[in-house]
Amino acid sequence: MNYSTIVLMTDFGLADVYVGQMKGVIDKINPNVKVIDLTHDVQPFNVRQAGFILKNSYKYFCQGTIFICVVDPEVGSGRESICIETEDYLFLAPNNGLLTYLLDELRINQIIKIDNLKYNANEVSNTFHGRDVFAVAGGYLSKGIKLEEIGSSFDISLVKKSESLMVRKFANKVVGEIVYSDRFGNIVTSIHRKDLPKEYEKLEIRINEFELQKICKTFSDVKVGELLAYIGSMEYLEIAVREGRASDLFRVETSIKLIWE
Repeated sequence: MNYSTIVLMTDFGLADVYVGQMKGVIDKINPNVKVIDLTHDVQPFNVRQAGFILKNSYKYFCQGTIFICVVDPEVGSGRESICIETEDYLFLAPNNGLLTYLLDELRINQIIKIDNLKYNANEVSNTFHGRDVFAVAGGYLSKGIKLEEIGSSFDISLVKKSESLMVRKFANKVVGEIVYSDRFGNIVTSIHRKDLPKEYEKLEIRINEFELQKICKTFSDVKVGELLAYIGSMEYLEIAVREGRASDLFRVETSIKLIWE
C-alpha cells in the first residue's frame, strides 16, 4: 500500500520544540509525505485519553495513512515500540495501552516491534522516542519501506491493554464515567448514543448533586452560564456549561447516571 499521509498525536503541546523536531525528521526522510496534526494537547501522560481520541478519529482519514501516536510516560524504559498494520492504516505507538481500543474494532493484519536500529536515529535519546524512533520509522514507511524491515513480529497477546471505558447498563439506567475534558471545559463521557434508548432526549441525568431533565441538541438550548447535556460530535454524551467550563464543577472520577422510566 502507498502511505501518503502521516498523522501526529502527542501530549507535547506546541510551546516547545518537540513537534517541530519530529516534523523535521520526517521531512528529511520523505519531503513528499503530507503531515497532519491531529492534536498535541492530550493531557500529559494520559494514555487512555489518547486511545479514546484515536479510536474516534482515525476513520476520518483516507486509506494509506500512518498514525504516529506518542503519549509515553515510560519512555526510555523496557517498554516496546510497536506498529500495528490494519487493512487501511498503520499505527505507531509505545506499547503502553494507547492502541487498546483499536484492537476491539479493527482487523489486524500484523504487529511489528520496531527494533531494527537501521530505522532509528543514529543516536536515540532516552527521553524522546517520538523523534528518534517513531518519526524515523514512520518517515521510512511513508517512503515505501516494507513494514517487516523495520522490526520483528510481535504477538497480539503481548500488546498492553488500557482499562476499558466504564459503561454499565441496567433495566432503566446507564452509568458511565468522565473520560476527559476538552479545551472549552466540556466533559466527554464514556456513554455513547448507542447506549441510550431511542427516545433519549427526556432522560434524567444525575452528576453528583446536579440533575438535568433532558438531553439538549446544542448549546443555545440553554441560557449563558447554565449546565446542559448533549450528544457531541463523536456521538458520546457530553456535559457543558454554555460559554463556561463544566470541568471546573466535576472531578474526573465522577460517575454519570442516566435514568429513564
